[in-house]
Amino acid sequence: MTEFYVGYLAKAPSGIARKMKVVIVVLFAAATTCAIGFAALQRTYARSFFESGKIRTFYGIIEASPYPTLISSPGVANGSPYVICS
Repeated sequence: MTEFYVGYLAKAPSGIARKMKVVIVVLFAAATTCAIGFAALQRTYARSFFESGKIRTFYGIIEASPYPTLISSPGVANGSPYVICS
């Protein structure tokens, strides 16, 4: 251990400064790669439309627990239950 750095000094010794620059570049490259990979692996939004003012009637059974859900017949909405927001 030939170099020693005290945080309040103006400059770090050259060996420590070189190592810190390498660490910073590697961490920046890893963070950039992770961000690009995360963005590339995201799914796109489903094609949906907001139906303002369009009234529909649904039939089924309402279950209150654990949250209000309308259980419809399997032919409606491909068998998926509708969630009622109250």
